[in-house]
Amino acid sequence: MDTIQLTIDGYLDTEPVPGPRDTARFRLILSPTDDTAQETVLHCITGDPRIVHMLLTELRSGDLLRITGLLTLPARATGAVQLYVDELEVL
Repeated sequence: MDTIQLTIDGYLDTEPVPGPRDTARFRLILSPTDDTAQETVLHCITGDPRIVHMLLTELRSGDLLRITGLLTLPARATGAVQLYVDELEVL
């Protein structure tokens, strides 16, 4: 698998949910323009305890975030792209 360091801004698509082994999962909506046809949903996960706590107790759907992490590209064309978040800022 290839990885790319990435920082992006986007909106929480739905409320974050607990994941396995003290992680949190969430989806971020990326919208380069005001046209909803150009929106992309990015699946994200974090294991950083501070970020997990913030996601599960303070943040709600629609919050604008800036996240930084490693974007994992799938080994196969049918695999999923996922961002492993190590920094999160509420904008």
